[in-house]
Amino acid sequence: MKKYQHIRYISGEPGLGKTHWAIGQMMQAINHVESIVFYIAPTIKLCAQVERDLRKRLRADGMSKKMADQQTICIYSQLHGKGSIANALQAAIDGKCDATGTRYNTVKPGCVIFMTHQGFFSLPDNLMSDAFKKQVVVYFDEAKKPVFSPAPLKLTSQRAERLFAQVFEFEPYKETNFKRLTLAEDYEVPLKKLRDVIQDKNAKQSLTNLVTSVQNSRVEVFLSTKRTNRGLQFFQLRLPSRVFEGFQEVTLLSAFFEDSQLYYLLSTDPRIKLQPIGHLMPDYFNGRSRVKERYSYVTIVPLTTQQTVISKTSLRSMMIPAEDLAQVHTKFEELGIKKTDHVPLTRYLIDRHCPDTVTGRQRKAFNFLNKMDRIARSPIKWYMKQAKRVIKAWKERYEPTGTKVDLPLMFVNKMFEDLVDTRFFHQVSTSAHGLNQYRHSNVAVFLAAINPDPQLAAFLKARIGDEYDIQRDYVLDACIQSLGRCSVRQSNLRDPILIILPDMKLTNMVRERMSHMPQVKTTVAVQLGDMTPFTMRAFNTAKKAAAVKAAGGVKALNKKDQRERSEKWRSDPLNYEIQKLRSKKSYYAKKIRTNPRDKVAKQMLVTIEAELQVLLKKRG
Repeated sequence: MKKYQHIRYISGEPGLGKTHWAIGQMMQAINHVESIVFYIAPTIKLCAQVERDLRKRLRADGMSKKMADQQTICIYSQLHGKGSIANALQAAIDGKCDATGTRYNTVKPGCVIFMTHQGFFSLPDNLMSDAFKKQVVVYFDEAKKPVFSPAPLKLTSQRAERLFAQVFEFEPYKETNFKRLTLAEDYEVPLKKLRDVIQDKNAKQSLTNLVTSVQNSRVEVFLSTKRTNRGLQFFQLRLPSRVFEGFQEVTLLSAFFEDSQLYYLLSTDPRIKLQPIGHLMPDYFNGRSRVKERYSYVTIVPLTTQQTVISKTSLRSMMIPAEDLAQVHTKFEELGIKKTDHVPLTRYLIDRHCPDTVTGRQRKAFNFLNKMDRIARSPIKWYMKQAKRVIKAWKERYEPTGTKVDLPLMFVNKMFEDLVDTRFFHQVSTSAHGLNQYRHSNVAVFLAAINPDPQLAAFLKARIGDEYDIQRDYVLDACIQSLGRCSVRQSNLRDPILIILPDMKLTNMVRERMSHMPQVKTTVAVQLGDMTPFTMRAFNTAKKAAAVKAAGGVKALNKKDQRERSEKWRSDPLNYEIQKLRSKKSYYAKKIRTNPRDKVAKQMLVTIEAELQVLLKKRG
């Protein structure tokens, strides 16, 4: 009997051809009638794109249209209604109609079933038998984030809270602010009473979903002990090792898979053995070299020099010159602005009018901000306006040389999509993973704020460990996946590419991800006046800077010198790899201290130590 399950993965840059390779594997399964294939993608659009490409390649190989249609089963559109994906798959397995009357092709060896991440992860444990699973080969495209936070549950009375405490048992999770939830032995009676007490329909549904999740053996549910006005905050983790359990073969295809939640959860599970198989792709290593060479034709233009990534709050405040932050700090000190004033000030910056209840010092602060020169009242509009200026200058430079500049791609948050000038930009969703329909555009502008909730960040740190970098997995991954839609994914081209980003922090992250190949131009940010969004974080930074300046500036100089040395050290790709291995070494050493019998951790530590010694010798 197998002690662990092998899960294969291919990790590489967008445009490497991972999905194209998977289609080739599907064709082999169809032609040889050897297994059932599940193709799992993050979005319906990517499922549809791969399905079309597969059918085209089957027709090109001489298969009739009717036969090609019979070999593909698409259930990714069944997203609405309880259990619709499960019902559709069950109908396809049985060769019958589902609840909506839709008839699917019968599942049999040699067919390919397309569904989304959401649909695949929602399948119940008992839907597929062990014998059926042993026939199934899974190709899982892009790394799904299995941790999510449902809507908070608000209990409006003390009786409801007492009943809730009787329904569940709460086990403290390590030394953190989270507790693992399990159902109490006699939970049915208090649960029925709790449902009667709760009047709100949404709250009742949230409770039902919570109980269902706790009952699911594939899911771990945690409760945050930090109380908020929104209600009880939960975090759910769909265990990927349980989701992939029992299948004949599982292959994960993802850009930079080693930075994802999925990788860390699978690599630390003793039942799973991850196996990189990039070498099985034809021309894998040469392909990666060509992709990195393509990055050398990229120019990144940050619109500001700020060293923090943008947030949704900062995009709804205002932009002011960074040098004026000290002036704002001095004025606020004169007015006696306190921490309790931060919330109404932020609301004012977002809503553009004074709240009904306002103190005298707050009103004076509002008036002072209104009279300031060189401010931009809408940061997102300011970013878009400056991006247009940069792109026009780019066109004037390159179009006379014969380089065609297609309609630039614009990536923003959904709340700002209406502000995008569609005559000048092609507005694209940040979730357009894997799509190649925009591959001819050589200009991309990324202005989306991808900031995970602080509570979610705290939970991920507690559950996965300090080695996991949430900014790389959320912010950088969304940015790289978005930028990978443009012509940077076409490694055979040599035309220049322009990428515009909102800040220097994200610019450094993207350049590091692109093997330090792109050229960075900071002159634009300086010419624009070195603007920065006015947020309480920016204000506090200015406050600290003023305190340091008053103390003689020694601390600031030391920090600047330390930061410059650190950035210079990290700019070497070899040093970055050494730092990454050292973090892994620390992580597994900590696991061994916690559990000295952990053989997997010991084996990983030996492997990491050997790799680290090789890199240290190479560095000299």
